[in-house]
Amino acid sequence: MNILREVKRKKLTPIFMQILLVYLLTSLSIDYIHNTLLQHLYLSHNMGLIDKLIEICIQLIVVGPFIFLYILKYKRNQTSKELATASSLLDNIVNSLDAAIYSVDIVKKKFIFVSDAYRRDQGISKDSEVSINGWKENIVPEDLARAEQLALTLMTGIPASGDFRIRKPDGSIGVYQCRIVPVKDAEGNVIRLDGVNIEVTDIICAQERVEFLAYHDDLTGLANRRLYRNKLKEAVRKAERDHNKFAILFLDLDKFKNINDSLGHYAGDVFLKEVAKRLSSYVCKEKDIVARIGGDEFTLIYHFNDSRELNNKIVDIQNRLSLPYIFDGYEFMITTSMGISVFPDDGTELDMLMNFADNAMLQAKESRNGFCYHNRDVLDNNMERIRIQNELPRAIAKQEFSVVYQPKHDLSDHRLIGAEALIRWYHPELGHVPPAKFIPIAEEVGLIHSIGEWVLIQVCAQIHKWESCGYRLPVSVNLSVHQFRDAKIVDTIRGVVERSGIDPSLLELEITESMAMDIQKALPILHALSNIGVLISIDDFGTGYSSLNYLKNLPVHQLKIDKSFVDDIMLDSWDAAIISTVVTLAHNLNMKVIAEGVETADQARKLHAMKCDEAQGYYFHKPLRIEEFNDLLLAVNVE
Repeated sequence: MNILREVKRKKLTPIFMQILLVYLLTSLSIDYIHNTLLQHLYLSHNMGLIDKLIEICIQLIVVGPFIFLYILKYKRNQTSKELATASSLLDNIVNSLDAAIYSVDIVKKKFIFVSDAYRRDQGISKDSEVSINGWKENIVPEDLARAEQLALTLMTGIPASGDFRIRKPDGSIGVYQCRIVPVKDAEGNVIRLDGVNIEVTDIICAQERVEFLAYHDDLTGLANRRLYRNKLKEAVRKAERDHNKFAILFLDLDKFKNINDSLGHYAGDVFLKEVAKRLSSYVCKEKDIVARIGGDEFTLIYHFNDSRELNNKIVDIQNRLSLPYIFDGYEFMITTSMGISVFPDDGTELDMLMNFADNAMLQAKESRNGFCYHNRDVLDNNMERIRIQNELPRAIAKQEFSVVYQPKHDLSDHRLIGAEALIRWYHPELGHVPPAKFIPIAEEVGLIHSIGEWVLIQVCAQIHKWESCGYRLPVSVNLSVHQFRDAKIVDTIRGVVERSGIDPSLLELEITESMAMDIQKALPILHALSNIGVLISIDDFGTGYSSLNYLKNLPVHQLKIDKSFVDDIMLDSWDAAIISTVVTLAHNLNMKVIAEGVETADQARKLHAMKCDEAQGYYFHKPLRIEEFNDLLLAVNVE
């Protein structure tokens, strides 16, 4: 362009311009001439050389056309080689792809290109012709209508895509994502379809697996908690619409932990899968559902017509689950506890129904009845239990507990000889909470150690006050199983006794018969406590199964006869005989005997006649507040 401007500036004649044009056309084929020589000349403003160049062009007027034709031929050969190279490269790239690529001439109704992957997926050999309608033979019949609809959409000139199932040459079914673009001519008519098929079978399977695991238990394949809740919501809607009933069955395998601990978790998984299989065979898949909601817990939604049908189904399920399980050549038995709630009899709210069934299952496990229906009283007890559990820490912090003392009397002359310390809890809203309710809960949640130590501190402080006033009054304190098994129990009691400064023999620790049964564990603890100087007595003696052979080895100074024997001492000769035997046994082992729960004068006389040493009960005194007990001390002679 620079040279042309120079030509215009010099006002060259047309003939010279033609000559120059021929030369420039030839030079365009020789890139280095144009890019170096001419540009250099112009940029250097060397007009003399440009004039010389024009003279050369005149001299080349004869041979110029031949040079031009030669260069055109050379360029055409070069272009053909480049096109062949590009085409080969493109073919290699396309055929190396796993995707099936193809192009269809709509006018000629034939494939103008198919990749190797397309032939592979359709089962067409390299040399065979590809039929325009061959794809219809391999697509599954259920997807054919959608595929034909996609073809109609393409003919309108709109790109389309879809997922279709295609039968592979090996007979398996693959899922392919098909994307096709129509190509139009100048008039807007579709003349060609260019498409690509990508197999997405593995992706679809992975997606389906992820979705399955989102709503199913990986081990058993049963519905998980999420799917179960969705199905339960659906069951509630249908039951409300159709005025039907259904039951929620909540199952828990009894002592399943023993299987995992003894046989291993692999064995546990085998049992769980077999339980799932048995449960699944007992439901109607169209309307019922079985789910594993965690660990060894299963739940069912079961639709029924009447209570008899439901009862029969429950019994059938339990019978089937109780059949032997085979593992590693051995037979094992598994029992279940089942809780049942019924829609709409027990409620219509989803979470409430599930909670009712869960609570009923716990009741069945406690009572060992196999199964229990939801009971409102049981629910109230459970709610109260939860309330107590939540209030216990606050009761400790706010010192809502107190200690009362029930007097003990010598049966020979009814003298006051001691007391038993008993804990009481008065809650500002719940009122008086019986120890039988809150002590077991305190044991379960681990608060019994704090409560027990608090009682010991209060009792030892009171003993010290009485000692200061001249009263040597032994006081007994109950130790719970959890306290007795605490590794620090000996140090705790020693510390409380030493800090209070009392005579250790004035503190008596009561343990239950069952706590002394494991002699190997109990004996060292009891001897350590005895070495502190405190006294040991066995409470509720006769209600357990202690070996009398070990009784002689225990550092025990007294046996307490349980109230259950005292109640019928006047009517039941067996109870009287047991009491008489216990008294004789204890005296032969140099132990004293005290009877609890004495409520009548006849019982007191009968016990005295049997040579029972001491007694306590409402016949003598109920448990007294410390102010009342102090008044009693002032009124009687304590030795």
